[in-house]
Amino acid sequence: MDINQESAFWETIKILDDTEVLPHVMVIGSWAEYIYSYYFESNYQPNIRTRDVDFLYPNIRKPNRPIKLEEKMKEAGYAVERDYYTQVVKMFKEDLLEIEFLTQAVAAGREAYLDIPAIGIRGQSLRDVNLLARFPLLVEVKKLSITVPEPAVYALQKIIINPHRVPSSKREKDIDSVRIILPHIYKSDRDLKVLKEILHDCTKKERKIISQVCIDNQIDIIEL
Repeated sequence: MDINQESAFWETIKILDDTEVLPHVMVIGSWAEYIYSYYFESNYQPNIRTRDVDFLYPNIRKPNRPIKLEEKMKEAGYAVERDYYTQVVKMFKEDLLEIEFLTQAVAAGREAYLDIPAIGIRGQSLRDVNLLARFPLLVEVKKLSITVPEPAVYALQKIIINPHRVPSSKREKDIDSVRIILPHIYKSDRDLKVLKEILHDCTKKERKIISQVCIDNQIDIIEL
């Protein structure tokens, strides 16, 4: 990982902490893997090949007071852009990071974006993140409390969405991430227990997808 990119990530986290936004977001995507390197008691090495940093905002109603996040980001030298048609916001730290706030899809037929009132930002709304939001894990890193998805859920979600992942070029990268993270899940009694529990609760359709994707990509997973 580029050291400047890593530094920019921590600068972003610090701003979110200073503005009291950090407790209300979950780091998802490849940068969650970076946080897992602090969580696993093993030699886990994250598979990060992107400048995209995605923050999931699980509950758009919290906190119930306005936070001037956009203003603080601009003061710190971040560029803020709004999509002309959707008004979805993206923030950029030079050419190092592209930051986006995502929300859960709450109902069929809704627009693919939702306003996050507390921070005054409109985020893209995705149904694929709903599973991640249900299983938060708080990791203490550098005296900060950072929320990420449970590693087992992170891996399973990547498997479940793989057949319809767009663009398709990201499918192989996701499978690489799964291959890297699963052995570390298996080494942890706690994480292995979570994996088994989530697999048990998966629907028949999800279990079929998991089985097929693992067969197609020669991934060893516990008995379904």
